Amino acid sequence: MSTSPYRVAIRSEGPNLNFYWARTDTMEGAELIGHLQVSVVRDSPHIWEALQVLMQMVSVQKLQAMFPDAKITGISVTGAPEHERAGSA
Repeated sequence: MSTSPYRVAIRSEGPNLNFYWARTDTMEGAELIGHLQVSVVRDSPHIWEALQVLMQMVSVQKLQAMFPDAKITGISVTGAPEHERAGSA
């Protein structure tokens, strides 16, 4: 099974959660695709879950646009790579 060379990276930056379309192995050249104030999701797990589903849908749409002949069979949800985690980025 092959994996996507791209991902949605969700980063907490100041008062915002920023959503980036980025290569799997780097944030270099990442495209900001959305942002929301952290305070909106801090106390609402339902909003956080909905945002995660929305970002999965964005991933599918962007992958289909980039690779129209590819068959997308699933979306993998994982934590950030160690070198991008808070305190290391």
